[in-house]
Parts: sequence; structure tokens; C-alpha cells
Amino acid sequence: MNYEMFNEELVKRYMFLHENKDIILAMCIRRINIDDELKADIESYEGYKKRLKISDKEVFDAVIDSLKMQLGQDKYYLCSRVSKRIVNAFEEVLFTDGDLEDTQLYKHVTALKNNPLMYESVMDMISDLEDRRKCNQHLSKIPTFTVWKILNYVRRKYSDNAIALEALDKYYNIERTMFTGMDSECGYVLKGEECWDDEKLSKYYSSTIIGGVSGSYIICDYKGNKYETEDDYFVYESELDDEVLSGEATTVFMDALSKIPMLSYEEKMNIRNAFYGDVKRTLE
Repeated sequence: MNYEMFNEELVKRYMFLHENKDIILAMCIRRINIDDELKADIESYEGYKKRLKISDKEVFDAVIDSLKMQLGQDKYYLCSRVSKRIVNAFEEVLFTDGDLEDTQLYKHVTALKNNPLMYESVMDMISDLEDRRKCNQHLSKIPTFTVWKILNYVRRKYSDNAIALEALDKYYNIERTMFTGMDSECGYVLKGEECWDDEKLSKYYSSTIIGGVSGSYIICDYKGNKYETEDDYFVYESELDDEVLSGEATTVFMDALSKIPMLSYEEKMNIRNAFYGDVKRTLE
């Protein structure tokens, strides 16, 4: 098998996704009204407050007042479940046997960048979401737009397809090095010596840990947040298809990716340096 040819195509497609990850994931952003959830929280805090001493009630009053102020305000959320059309567009870039430039997602991104009004509208939506997340001390340290998230939409479709999962792991593996600057032999799931020695790892989904060796890791979720955690975002039901997504390995490129080795550390660092230069990137 000509590893070099497939590696070059893998790198090309990954770099396209990384360069445009924010406007690609903007396809999964929806403006949501969460009044029902807010009212339930307010009711819960009211119940807690009744059981407290008078001196302790002021803290709950502040929380309740803050929740009430949010009523009636629709907010942008990045949804974990989106239409089949969007998932298929992501998948086409990852696995098509044709040229990247002929994919629907590539054409969408190109058209968007060439339309100043539409591009500005999308960037305003992204900024709105980011500004709100930065006000949350937990979410402000978690990257919103990553290739990892794009891959997760497709991974859920192929959760029972070993060939597709092996192919996806080649993309996940590059993403680990992009985050950590360190080499890794794994993709989606941490394995062997690359796992924490800490038992706490078991309480996280494998998809929430993006890391390398020697404890170099990033947790990409916050369990205290209902709507924007990795693999557990707010579910926007009206955007879903009734048909359950499922996928079969149908392309030559997917099959080839499942069989080739992971990129070398040098190849992955070349990708990283193309975006970040020689400065090691840290997410703090």
C-alpha cells in the first residue's frame, strides 16, 4: 500500500478542517430558549432556600435573581446532535474517494468566505457563543471549536463500524499532537502508558481526554454544565432526523486509512508548526 499518498491526503483534509473548524462547527450552532430548564433550577433553589437559616439565604437570592434575569433570552448553543445532512457533509471530507475541493463542505466554506455579509453573520454568532462561555470560569478554559468535535459527530454515526473507527483514529491522533505538542500512538481512546495512572480517569468518557504521554492532557468537558460538554451538548430535537444514523465502510480511502500506520511524530509536528510556528502551544 502506498502509505505516502494516503498520508498526504490525510494531512490535506485535516489541515482544511483545522483551518476552518470554527465556521464548520458553526453549522451545528442553534439559538435555543431554555426557559423550562431555568424555571426548574429556580424552583430547586427556592426549595433549598426555605431550609436554610436566614443568614445563609442571601447567597441563594443572588443565584435565583441571576437565573430569573436569563428568562426569555434565547442563547446560542453548540448542539451534539444535528441533522444527517450535516454529519454526511463532515463525513464526505473525511472519507471521500474524490477530491477535497469537490466536497459539499469545502464548497460551503469557500462560498461563505467569499460572501462578506454571510461571513460576518456567522462570525457574530460565533463571537456571541464565545463571549458567553468566557464568562464561565470552567468553560472559558475549554476550547469550543476543535477538529476533535467535528470527528465526534461522525464517530457517533460509525460507533459499531471497526473499519471506520480505525480510519477516524488517524485524524484523532493528529489532533492529540496539535493540542499537546507531544507524540502519541493512539487516537480517540488513551491506551496503556499514555493513560493517567490516576483512577479518576475512569469517571470521564474517553472522548473528553485529549492528551499525550507523561500526564500531558486536556479535559474537554465540564460535568457541571448541562448544555456544552463534550459529547453531551444540548439536544436540539427539531433538527434531528427520525432515522437513526448508521454507517457502513463504503470508500477506498476509508479502508486505506484503517490500515495505514499513524503519522510519524515529525509529520504531525510539521502540521502543528504550520499553524503555530515553533512555539509550543498550551491551553491554560
